[in-house]
Amino acid sequence: LNIPVFTISTLAAVAYDISKKSMSTQDIALQMPAQRGQLFGAVYSVNGNSGLTGLFPDTVMTPESWQEKLASWGSSYQLIEVGSELGASVSGVLDLAYWEWKQGSRPDWWDALPYYGPLGIGNRELGIISFQLNQLVECVFSDCLPSLADALFGRCP
Repeated sequence: LNIPVFTISTLAAVAYDISKKSMSTQDIALQMPAQRGQLFGAVYSVNGNSGLTGLFPDTVMTPESWQEKLASWGSSYQLIEVGSELGASVSGVLDLAYWEWKQGSRPDWWDALPYYGPLGIGNRELGIISFQLNQLVECVFSDCLPSLADALFGRCP
């Protein structure tokens, strides 16, 4: 179908939302519980162009490794604990994807591989996820979309 699929990190979306609400120039360090007692961690800086620059990519690690990373961080940062209620980050996901769209990015769906840590998932599950993402992106960026809420709640034409 030649429809672009944007991969937006949950941690990036949360950082973006925080950066819009704060005037701070501190780096934003985020941690979110993962499986097996590990954490997802990432660090972003706020900038004027896109709102964010990734300084430390989303990584799965032990809490001890994350604490070591933060202890050695060279500048001040705001630590954010990301919980399980991620609905508030949806606007950040859409804003970041739209920013990429305006910059001319048109990634292929097969480049959109979700990151679930070192466990991975099978090809069948990847195909289902890619198909669902493809449908959402098609709705969000089509001219016939009545509203963003319609895309989010599956009421696309």
